[in-house]
Amino acid sequence: MKKFLMLICMLLIANTMYAQKLYVWKPKSQQVTLRPFYQKTDTIDIVVYDGRIFNKKCIVKCTSEELVNEFYDVFNQAYGNATLVMHDATEYNQKAFPNHITIKIGIAAFSAGFGSDIQVGIGSVGGSFSYGLFPKGQWNALTALYVRVYDKRDGKNTKIQKEVSHTESKPNMFGYATAKSALNSTYLRAITEMLLIIDNSMLEE
Repeated sequence: MKKFLMLICMLLIANTMYAQKLYVWKPKSQQVTLRPFYQKTDTIDIVVYDGRIFNKKCIVKCTSEELVNEFYDVFNQAYGNATLVMHDATEYNQKAFPNHITIKIGIAAFSAGFGSDIQVGIGSVGGSFSYGLFPKGQWNALTALYVRVYDKRDGKNTKIQKEVSHTESKPNMFGYATAKSALNSTYLRAITEMLLIIDNSMLEE
């Protein structure tokens, strides 16, 4: 009985410690495959905009700039054969560039929280995301992106818009290590889907 009461107390303390907080850690750098079907004559303009919203209770161990740079690193690996032009986030809502491929990525969410706290940092980047319910008493991680691809080469006028959203929930077995693992898992799946959307949008009909 004493052990049972101690376990209950530990769970209550853990829930109190994590409550009302959102956590962000730097994702593990990903190794992605170079896409060989682009050449230096293909100019790809890339804009990554971080639209997340954080309050004072958020524990941010990865700055917005660091996270955006992780995305740019992925693009350099995937499309390094092309001529890449990285644009400032202020150009996120500007028109796509003529005669180029334009990729716009809006980061709506990248964070982990305990229970429903995960919803605190979700920002607006143009998509209409549906997340469902987040389990109480567990770590919940979320990565959500809004992907827009424009292909205006050779008289084309192709536009693709897709929402990418991945969540993962894990019991609080190892504290922050569990949360970090869940968050990185959602990031990896989101990056994989993002690249697939971009690749598919470039396929010749």
